[in-house]
Amino acid sequence: MIEAGPQEKALLNSQGSQLLRKQLDRCSEGSFLLTTFPRPVTMEPMDQLDDEEGLPEKLVIKNQHFHEEREQPPRFAQPGSFEYEYARRWKALIEMEKQQQDQVDRDIKEAREKLEMEMEAARHEHQVMLMRQDWMRRQELRRMEELHNQVQKQKQLELRQEEERRCREEEMRRQQEETTRPQQEGFKGAFPDAREQEIRMGQMAMGGATGINNRGAMPPAPVPAGTPAPPGPATMMPSGTLGLTPPTTERFGQAATMEKIGAFGGTPPALNCAAPGAEFAPNKRRRY
Repeated sequence: MIEAGPQEKALLNSQGSQLLRKQLDRCSEGSFLLTTFPRPVTMEPMDQLDDEEGLPEKLVIKNQHFHEEREQPPRFAQPGSFEYEYARRWKALIEMEKQQQDQVDRDIKEAREKLEMEMEAARHEHQVMLMRQDWMRRQELRRMEELHNQVQKQKQLELRQEEERRCREEEMRRQQEETTRPQQEGFKGAFPDAREQEIRMGQMAMGGATGINNRGAMPPAPVPAGTPAPPGPATMMPSGTLGLTPPTTERFGQAATMEKIGAFGGTPPALNCAAPGAEFAPNKRRRY
């Protein structure tokens, strides 16, 4: 039984394997024609699989074209005839197509295997390149980390040296201060401060002036005749001994002189009062 399928192919079912082998040999040696068109049928063994499907001949739609193709029953072409000649040529073309298809399949298979090998080699090379790049990146990171550590160590060393230098300077300054402090204290004890000396002299001058004024307020004691007058305050207390400078104003000078003279009971000297415009030279006579 022949089962027709798409692409001008059909399945030939036989009851026995020996009969099928004989039919295969006859179709291979001769030219078996199914239709009026002199294109022979090629037969090849095929494994029967459960998923194979075909269309039985009894189910083929028998239209006008089918009847035209089947005007002559299936037969073998007679050698030397027109059908036989073109049937042989068709068989040669089919064989060449099969060989070329096999060659193409082999070429495609070889090309596929070659491409897979190249792809595997390229993939391996790419992985090696990635590993090399990763290794170089790690080396660069390690080098940068070492450089950073060196810089940090250098900075720490500089900071430590600076701290040690500062500590040495502080220690030297403290030792110098401890060395010079006793000398300064001894110098201050031997020579008091000028400000303190002025304050003490001012207090002494104020105390002396107060004592003199108190003595001047008392009544004068009787003085025997022929006894020289006692020395005045100017003689008793020269200005240089107290370290004070007497006032230079004439007005205050006269008042102080009169006060001192009255205190000691002496006769006040005559004041040199002259009229306005008079000349005060001793060798000049007054003009009237």
